[in-house]
Amino acid sequence: MSESYSEKYIRSLGEISIRRTLRKYGWLAELARKHSIHPVLLQSIVEFFDNIVHLRKESQQLDIALVLHNKQLKFEQPLVELEKFFLSDTSKFSTLKNIVNGSALCYIIDKKGMVTVGRIPSNFLKETSRLTLRNISRIYKTITLYLRMPTVEIYDSGELVRIYREGIWIKPCIVPLGKLTVEGFPLKLLELVMQLCMKSSEIGKGCTFVINKNDCLKHCSPMIKGYKFRKCRVDRIPESQILKFAGLDGAIILNTKYEVIEIGQKLQPPLSTKYFRESGRGTRHHFAAMYSSAVDSVVFVVSEDGPISLYFKGDLYARCFEELFGTK
Repeated sequence: MSESYSEKYIRSLGEISIRRTLRKYGWLAELARKHSIHPVLLQSIVEFFDNIVHLRKESQQLDIALVLHNKQLKFEQPLVELEKFFLSDTSKFSTLKNIVNGSALCYIIDKKGMVTVGRIPSNFLKETSRLTLRNISRIYKTITLYLRMPTVEIYDSGELVRIYREGIWIKPCIVPLGKLTVEGFPLKLLELVMQLCMKSSEIGKGCTFVINKNDCLKHCSPMIKGYKFRKCRVDRIPESQILKFAGLDGAIILNTKYEVIEIGQKLQPPLSTKYFRESGRGTRHHFAAMYSSAVDSVVFVVSEDGPISLYFKGDLYARCFEELFGTK
């Protein structure tokens, strides 16, 4: 018997729903298959972090370190033992606040969704909780999650596989910076500027960084009058101060000698400059692309939404966190 119109409509809605779910959580299914665990458990963990924002009060920081148990995992008993509880019992996480944050303790969840607390062996500890969770994931070939409001990171066997920001699970930022070294841009400098862009992205501050081949300030002009910036090596300026400079109107200009040569610069490439005009992007992105075409440079643009765009030779060279466009 042939389907009625309403039955076909309902079936098509179901197929659309399945496709959307696969697009949203397909990466979870792959992780579940790799570690031989039920996809529902991983989805429960992800949804737990999706909803955990309500556990913290306004302006209160909340840190959580979570490790997926496997046969190889051997942690020490904590000084204070805690009875196992279900992941859904969010009151336990709220009560313990930031005690189980990866600095010494972490939550351990088994394949049944039961949670307990373990003491991390001292030889596994790193400089930060984030690095510690990554190290545990690498050593035990397991999945670890680290929450530091408002961001969650998922590690699989030591590799960062997903980041939770602005209500979206996004792919980690991977930019082939090595290709730019062939063009004469130092790799360490590129990595340093990229790290600054990551920090700006995390705090939701739009900014622009430019690395020029020399001290040339062609096609730019100061947006702030009445000041003179003294050239200085970027590694001698505290990161917090650079981020404050980046928060000013205009771009920070560096040279390939690791020196900041100007701040607060308006990029003014000739309007006749040939470049790749990307639809849907604003003036700052267009002028960044034009400037990278007119001047031998790499231009980094951080949007307030969070995406990071790199422009080189008038074209979009790379982009991170594109999923965040329009989230603010």
